Amino acid sequence: MIAVAFLDSDNWVDGICWVHMDELPSDIEQKKHIRLTPEEFREMNRGTEIFWFDGNRFVQLMDKKKIWHRLRSLGLSGRRLMDRIEELTPTPGSSLLFPAAPDNIPIGMPQPLRKIYPSMDFSYEIQPGLLVRSVKFEELDRLEQALLDTGFYPDREACWKRAWGWFSDPHVQLLSVVWNDEPLMMEVYYFSAQGNYGDPYYGFDTNTAFSRFTVHLDKERPHWFWRACSLPVFNALKRNGIRRITTTPIREDRGDWKEILKKYYGAKTYKIAPDGSKESLEYDLETAINKVEDFPQRKTMGPGWEWQDEDIRIIEADALKLEDAIQDVKNVMVRENDPRIATIDRDIRAWWELDKASVLLALKDGNLVDMRLFRLKEGRTNRVWTIPGSWKLEIDLARRIALGAAEWQRNVGYEKSLVIMPQKLYDHPKMKEKNELFGGNFKRKLIGRKDVIEVEYDLQTVIERAKKEK
Repeated sequence: MIAVAFLDSDNWVDGICWVHMDELPSDIEQKKHIRLTPEEFREMNRGTEIFWFDGNRFVQLMDKKKIWHRLRSLGLSGRRLMDRIEELTPTPGSSLLFPAAPDNIPIGMPQPLRKIYPSMDFSYEIQPGLLVRSVKFEELDRLEQALLDTGFYPDREACWKRAWGWFSDPHVQLLSVVWNDEPLMMEVYYFSAQGNYGDPYYGFDTNTAFSRFTVHLDKERPHWFWRACSLPVFNALKRNGIRRITTTPIREDRGDWKEILKKYYGAKTYKIAPDGSKESLEYDLETAINKVEDFPQRKTMGPGWEWQDEDIRIIEADALKLEDAIQDVKNVMVRENDPRIATIDRDIRAWWELDKASVLLALKDGNLVDMRLFRLKEGRTNRVWTIPGSWKLEIDLARRIALGAAEWQRNVGYEKSLVIMPQKLYDHPKMKEKNELFGGNFKRKLIGRKDVIEVEYDLQTVIERAKKEK
């Protein structure tokens, strides 16, 4: 009796055979093959897909992600793919005849995935540098980490199965909002279809897109930003005949997310868990599209605006002035050895380019002493970003800058201003003094950001108190 393993052109085992003869038949002998011992044959018989011949010996894939690659190169997808990975992965402590394959093994490229809605696999430029597009393979680790961060899953093993399983499922579309190739948000849609396996929770409704997961990797963007970015996705869904979106069950402590969906998309209750701990929502796609507003225009007092008080001059920055100001800020941070310099350039540009923020520069004797960015929160309320360390400014200097900035804000239509800061900074005596002067009031703790709070300022109050103290 003779056992052999057949090899493909890349030396992967693509079949095994046990011949009850003393010599191999000519049709088998002519094929590329390697003879096996009975023990080797039994080992490979559990699944030939993971074995490779390096020219001297057989090796096998043991890492689940590499097995995923291998099976995708063979065309497997969906649940069958993920189940087969479990079947092929060696169990801990098992006795193996073949060593682990090296990292540089030629696994091959995944075969194209035939999607339920191929046109959802798209890329749309919202504005220069800002895209909505399909999630790329190399971004799956980010999705895996985001799933782990939710606390829903027991370990990383469960998260990689979910993320990589979604990516290789024809009924699932992974989309991402990307800025300069940096993923800002990821979301997962599941689609039912005639003849597919359906879903025990959602069913077989082919007119509904099921929103399985949404994560804002960038926590700084305002809600209106994400709504504006959703419009290309909603339009693509509509073109594919989708009429409704149903959410995954939302846990009880995320009532803020449920209220956002109800307020801005017209969502209503779809299903509540028997114990009341989770609730799924559903909203009409056409209603949601009609509610979405485009990006706001940057607020401005126009070219040449400035505010003067003795040696303090406040000007409104354009793109050119902003470049100089960013460099000035970075120079100060270098001198003070501020670790936030690593992200300061990106943070400022994100407010300017993505959030359409306005920028005021405060100069004392011609030198930059403060920079403030103002972006729309909602209605007549803005959110403010201030230069790191600005809270240390001497009180009279801070008062004059606050007065000029508040007058500019009122003139462009704002009534209230929000600042986020660490609780520790809010409790600092110097910050307490300024909040007492300008009427800063604690508004709320930010969800998902430990010990970070939001402080609200009424701009008319700031103006009146700043003038009174003059």
